[in-house]
Amino acid sequence: MRAPEHTAKLAKSLRRSLSLPEVLLWQELKKSARGRLQFRKQHPFGPYVLDFYCAKARLCVEIDDTRMEPMTGLSGTLDETSS
Repeated sequence: MRAPEHTAKLAKSLRRSLSLPEVLLWQELKKSARGRLQFRKQHPFGPYVLDFYCAKARLCVEIDDTRMEPMTGLSGTLDETSS
């Protein structure tokens, strides 16, 4: 899914200012990923910015963070796909 330009710019700026939990997880992901799954940090995906994304596994990891604004409409989408 292609991200809007403003989302891509936001993701780029967020890559430069990771929170402490994001930094710690990113260090572990980089260590354990040698030759296996590769993650991207602050990956733009449609109107969202995913904290970490592995394309090969089609897996995203979100870290609870006080910087985040509520993602309105997301819970409805998740509920519909889990049914």
